[in-house]
Amino acid sequence: SRCSVISTRHMITYPFGDRTVAKKKRVVVTVTFGPTHDKVAELTHPLIKKYARNHGADFRVIRNDDREFPTLHPSYEDWQTFNLLNHYDEVVHLDTDVVLAKEADWLLAVSAGRFAAFDELHRNERKQDWNEWQGRRYYNLGVWGCTRQHAILWSEMQPSNDVDGHQDFLNLRLLRLGIPVYDVGPEYNTMCYDWHGDYSTYDYRTTANIIHYAGIRNSEELLNRIKADIDGLRALGRNID
Repeated sequence: SRCSVISTRHMITYPFGDRTVAKKKRVVVTVTFGPTHDKVAELTHPLIKKYARNHGADFRVIRNDDREFPTLHPSYEDWQTFNLLNHYDEVVHLDTDVVLAKEADWLLAVSAGRFAAFDELHRNERKQDWNEWQGRRYYNLGVWGCTRQHAILWSEMQPSNDVDGHQDFLNLRLLRLGIPVYDVGPEYNTMCYDWHGDYSTYDYRTTANIIHYAGIRNSEELLNRIKADIDGLRALGRNID
């Protein structure tokens, strides 16, 4: 198997009334497949690995040889989370096409242990044909975190040919199961392309803790933007490396 794992343990505390939670075993997971992702990974995986190490987490890369659902879109490898939660207390997923700033906190510390994701308000209009949706929140699942108590979320799968099919289904699962979700805000999932169109006019490098390049299909543009943002964060003293 080509899956790479770096192991550590970490002592943490969360504010749950007067109680604390200690000795959580953590992992950061990313999925990498295809030549473009391999090139992106050369730029971003050192940052993701550093983030994991900073927060006492293992770092796991799921590559083509590690796929459990090879006939489906690679996003369905998120369902490996069900088994990962037999070994880890906390799982943070980061798409390979993300860049992290040094101020990025552990996602599940930001959410105080609740399921953590960013609400894509601007995409709610895509779900108006779902009778039970009724304008409720819709979470992007390129950046998310969960704990062992959320294992039920991954206990069922509904495959789809839609590129967003896994995300749609998981959003419905969150809704139907009544799982509380903490909206981590754009600081922890700044989708510079999806949100802002004109890349050059929005100074997200000063505020973003996680920059996400969802929606950029041109590989040259994607790589150039990632390189520019890594250099830009470094110039601001916000680089994680």
